[in-house]
Amino acid sequence: MIRRRKPEQRADCPPEDPRFWRGLRPGARLTIRPPQSENLPTASGRLELEINGLRAVAVQDDKGGLLLEYLLFDVSSAGPFSTLVVVVAGSNLSIRIATPLDEGSAASREELAERLAWLFDAGPGEPRYARCPAMPVAGQERRLSFGSALAAPLRGDYPAAGSDRASTLRIMEYAALEPCEEPFLIVLEDADRGRVTALSAAGIEPRQFRS
Repeated sequence: MIRRRKPEQRADCPPEDPRFWRGLRPGARLTIRPPQSENLPTASGRLELEINGLRAVAVQDDKGGLLLEYLLFDVSSAGPFSTLVVVVAGSNLSIRIATPLDEGSAASREELAERLAWLFDAGPGEPRYARCPAMPVAGQERRLSFGSALAAPLRGDYPAAGSDRASTLRIMEYAALEPCEEPFLIVLEDADRGRVTALSAAGIEPRQFRS
């Protein structure tokens, strides 16, 4: 039995506080400001987001307690971004803004293996890294290696819309082995529906957000 947190009021909470993210609901608007040292991949450097939906995934530890919360916000924006990923582990936050790979539609494992074969590609004698055939690195398009960021896929449940039972999501993350604009790959598998979505993501600091 998963113990779920009650919705919390975020009006007085800054984006550095997990309660800010737990309280976000569809219709909320956020502005991401560029950090001082670099620019977001948008023309103005500022990115406006509107929250359209949320999957609040509770990942348990081996004793049945709450290990972390994986908050997946569906967003609309002027850019190509579709998902805001907020990982809450105690008082610690990890935030990423994500773009779908390969036109973004969810696929079965078999379809994903065919459409995004590089996710499973390890050359002769190479480690089992996910590999991308063309990502911008230092202004050039070249092959880029990704290593597993998690020892094993995460598994968590979230409330299914229109149902009294929870849905299960499997989550796997990869990190680029060289600097690039979007150094994270996130693979989400809806275990009940058998559909997989792959996302390319960039990290965002909580202080860059304002509602």
